[in-house]
Amino acid sequence: SVPDYGATPQVPDYSQAPTPTDRMQGFGANTSNKAEPKGSSGFFFFGAKTNDSSVRRPGGPASSSGVSGSVAPVMDAQQKELVSLESKRLGTRVHSLFNAGKYKDALTVAEQQQKLLKDSFGAQHHEYATAMNNVATLYQAIGRYTEAEPLLMEASKIQQRTLGHDHPHTVASLSNLATVYDAMGQAEKARAMQSLVQQMKMTWEQKQTKKKK
Repeated sequence: SVPDYGATPQVPDYSQAPTPTDRMQGFGANTSNKAEPKGSSGFFFFGAKTNDSSVRRPGGPASSSGVSGSVAPVMDAQQKELVSLESKRLGTRVHSLFNAGKYKDALTVAEQQQKLLKDSFGAQHHEYATAMNNVATLYQAIGRYTEAEPLLMEASKIQQRTLGHDHPHTVASLSNLATVYDAMGQAEKARAMQSLVQQMKMTWEQKQTKKKK
């Protein structure tokens, strides 16, 4: 039987303020007891926009890490809207296939979504990073841990630069990375990453508490 690794993380709503609502990966875990494959974790849905106040704007090409395709192409509002709608359509399909247990089919669609966002927004955009997290999650679901690891590392780096080191989406990617280390039998790395994740969660929650005062 497939072991139960806990509640499946709920899809975060990019249209709302990015405040964590739970302690699980993805900051919004639901209470479902549905079993997941070993090493799997949560993935995000996107198409709606992240709260602009939480996104750090790069200062220009000089702020790029040198990743190919890091400079986003110029698009008008209509083109961006079309990309957003297509991304949302693909994301919905990914979730449908994932929930049906069709992980390989879901991976194919998630990779299409990843390419769309890279081609549209560049390789340093937070939505592209989210796409990498989604693809990595599906790699985890089918046991391709060595392929999931570098994607999660790169996704978290982009998220740290664009959203902040303790943003829920950054922390969720790192939490997923800890899950990968655990599945690969790298217990020491997994513990260290989970410790870092907990520290980041606390920092984020403290910031949100201060904002409310």
